[in-house]
Amino acid sequence: MPTKTNNINQILSQIERLSYDEKVEVMDKIIHSFKKQKLTSRQGLTSLKGLGKDLWKNINVDEYIDSQRKTWD
Repeated sequence: MPTKTNNINQILSQIERLSYDEKVEVMDKIIHSFKKQKLTSRQGLTSLKGLGKDLWKNINVDEYIDSQRKTWD
């Protein structure tokens, strides 16, 4: 079963074989797709809840804040 990385690499490989004008056309279509998705998507700030929490898993937040405050002086 193909992975996302394999699919992306296949797509990039195919794009590399295109002419400059064809690459520009592909880029234009991708940008248009993003803009269309942005218009139909109504994600609020609450959708970001928990994002990056794994980065703080092993960090004592109080100690981290204290260490950052010490650098302000």
